[in-house]
Amino acid sequence: MIRVVLVEPQGLLRGALHTMLASVREFRVVPLATIGDAARHRPDVLVIDIDGPDGPDLVAVVGAAPARCGVLVLTGRATPVVVRQALDLRVRGVVDIDSSAAVLVDAVRKVARGEWAVDPATVLAALRTAENPLTDREREVLRIAGEGVPVRDIASRLFLAEGTVRNHLSAAMRKIGAPNRIAAARAASDAGWL
Repeated sequence: MIRVVLVEPQGLLRGALHTMLASVREFRVVPLATIGDAARHRPDVLVIDIDGPDGPDLVAVVGAAPARCGVLVLTGRATPVVVRQALDLRVRGVVDIDSSAAVLVDAVRKVARGEWAVDPATVLAALRTAENPLTDREREVLRIAGEGVPVRDIASRLFLAEGTVRNHLSAAMRKIGAPNRIAAARAASDAGWL
């Protein structure tokens, strides 16, 4: 019997995931809205959704997980940055929330056995992702520019000259290979650099 604690803050999704996982004979599933009470249930596998505006910080999740259980995260943003962060912690599995039920069930079984359960293509992308090439100031300028704020207002907000803001934007666009500042901000955000 594999003891699974499912942490999902959204009631409807928690119910659906619980029903699906509980239909597997060898799983005993406890659905929770928060991670706070997870240790009391002594899970073999902790399945937790890390998405949403109030989604938990992955470091905090792993820190709060019971010592001898495998952590499997569900995410709709299984980007290389998220996967790399998970692999640097003691997360054993990352499953895209759009995956099939069979993929999730297989991942729970693997994590329970102490194996890795991460899509190989996602892991390869995570390993190939370059380190953030942007300076702190370029990230700051690009983050504001991505909101559609004009150069004049960015300069005023950051107490910089307009020419300095243009230079930072130009350097960021060149490093990212984007044709304009909005595309650069989007690409940097998607890469987890902002």
